[in-house]
Amino acid sequence: MQNHIFFILVGILGLYLANPVFAFFFGVGLSFFGISKNLKHLDRIGSCLLKIAIILLGLVFDANRVSGLAFESFLLVLGLVTVTSFLGIVLYFVFNVSKRFSILSTAGTAICGATAVSSVSPLINAKSNEVGSVLSIIFILNAVAMIFFPMIGDALNLTQEQFGVWVGLSIHDTSSVAAISTLYGENTTEVALVTKLIRTLFLIPLIIILGILFKRKFQRSQFPLFIALFILVLIIAGISDLPDSVILSASFLFKFLIVLALYFIGSQVNFRTLLQLTKHSMIHIISLWIIISCISLFLVLNFV
Repeated sequence: MQNHIFFILVGILGLYLANPVFAFFFGVGLSFFGISKNLKHLDRIGSCLLKIAIILLGLVFDANRVSGLAFESFLLVLGLVTVTSFLGIVLYFVFNVSKRFSILSTAGTAICGATAVSSVSPLINAKSNEVGSVLSIIFILNAVAMIFFPMIGDALNLTQEQFGVWVGLSIHDTSSVAAISTLYGENTTEVALVTKLIRTLFLIPLIIILGILFKRKFQRSQFPLFIALFILVLIIAGISDLPDSVILSASFLFKFLIVLALYFIGSQVNFRTLLQLTKHSMIHIISLWIIISCISLFLVLNFV
């Protein structure tokens, strides 16, 4: 009972401060000290809240600008997903990790973090400890990104658009992309999330390819439905003359849900699964992310 009360109080504090990064780290802290261990399914609730928040942005974003950003960033995303996949294969041989772990690590880094890992794992018969280990290290890397990416962006004087593209290309999970981008500037969030959603769409061909290779059928539940709903809402808002009150309300609700989602997601990080990672496995996923982050930063500095 005391754990539940403390959990709620900290959540209220995070919402009051309206800082998604603060909320995430407090959630992680509660997980580290075992305060949230009896609070189940909060990661799923957080994921659902995140998807609702993204859909709401369809009411806020301008459809023409989003389509322009999507067109401009598509080739960058395609190139980076391709390079990441190739590097994942190379590092698989270099560090001699299991094939399943390599696929999970590469899919999570190339496309959309936990969503990709969860969608791919049943196709390749991944073990629960492999999935848990990859998810945990991804959450830790997201936490590292929340601390250092804004610092690097400020040090290099990146514009909001450049930083948004870099974040959208580099960071694993959509929740972390949203959290970091909201702190850097108003225009950053739109650029970052559009770039990230394009990356997420590559989950569809990945699932189809792995389904063929591992002789598994494509399931509708593996399709990122929230992206389709975001596009639908974006189109409806684009052809409608929405009142300013609706747009402002959607924007406020987005910020509210992002803070709450990150708090829930952070509270479910499982540190025990990190102990099951071998040294080579950990180096595989960390090296892949660092290399891709550096490549994407180079591309942003020179082509955005």
